[in-house]
Amino acid sequence: SVRQEPILPVRSTYQPEKVPDIVSLQKTASKEEEEEEIVRSSYQPEKIPDIAALQKTAPKDDIKPVVSKKFVFVQHIYNHGAQNFVVLNLKSSVYKPVQLPKPKKLGTRATWITEENNPPTSGIDARREREEREKKEREREERERKEREKKERERAERERAERERIEQEDDERREQERFEQEEYEHEESERVERERSQRLREQKEADN
Repeated sequence: SVRQEPILPVRSTYQPEKVPDIVSLQKTASKEEEEEEIVRSSYQPEKIPDIAALQKTAPKDDIKPVVSKKFVFVQHIYNHGAQNFVVLNLKSSVYKPVQLPKPKKLGTRATWITEENNPPTSGIDARREREEREKKEREREERERKEREKKERERAERERAERERIEQEDDERREQERFEQEEYEHEESERVERERSQRLREQKEADN
């Protein structure tokens, strides 16, 4: 269940003619502020809806806290003596009176209120941030993929070099064994021949 904000009464001393002209203020705003998408106010005091009724019927996604951890866009700050009435730019157009720290000037320009006083994230900025995050994620995945492929190539190269080294050692060992076998057979053949010649000489001498 959504925690309901207390509804603070609007003082009877409120005078509509003292509401600042947001359109005139926007014309004099800097280009940078215009790019922040300051919304023209359509505030009409008599059309402030019943907050409790709205909260009961509004979809859960449309109910926003007065001050979120990110930001709340304030279209107007109206001065009701000690009470500040804030018009929030929400999807469900819920108007909530809230108690604010007293600014230097009240009701003079459209104001951003954030916990860290950071600039807002508009719909366009949010899309750009999302695209930037997705781009960075794709780049990170691409770097990781290339790194994996590089390591795989290096591993395959090491294995190939090891196989070639073992094959070369086997070839050299077989060649050495073949040479030693031929050497042995040659020496054995000479020994057999010498023994045969020796027997023939001895036989010939015995016959004489």
